[in-house]
Amino acid sequence: IPNSSFIQNNVINWTLENDIRRIHIPFSVAYGTPNEKVEEVIIEELKLSNLNYVTKPAKYTTAVWMTSMGASSVDYELVVWVKGPSTLKPSGTKSDFLKFIYAALNKHHIQIPFPQLDLHVKETVQKQEDNDQKTM
Repeated sequence: IPNSSFIQNNVINWTLENDIRRIHIPFSVAYGTPNEKVEEVIIEELKLSNLNYVTKPAKYTTAVWMTSMGASSVDYELVVWVKGPSTLKPSGTKSDFLKFIYAALNKHHIQIPFPQLDLHVKETVQKQEDNDQKTM
């Protein structure tokens, strides 16, 4: 929206009267982990947690979305709706959910990946020629 619209026109804030916000919590798991297991573990453990998030009405559905297949990991987002004080401290709320996800993945032995690089060393042509001469 152009800045001039804010100054010259009426603007309606659709979230002013509603204290419910959707947040996305990114996390990653190792390749080879079944998608269904990741979703099931996070959703079931979330139901058992004491985290403050919206469960009703149905339009505020919690979900686990697969967002990408990275170089070293399969990336997901926990999409959850929060309300009240949780919306006033978004960084703290995100931290609480990240700690929860970390603990849930570890509890169920789901590997959390880290970047890995494979290095392949090839012999140079000169070294190969030297080796050939030594064998003669």
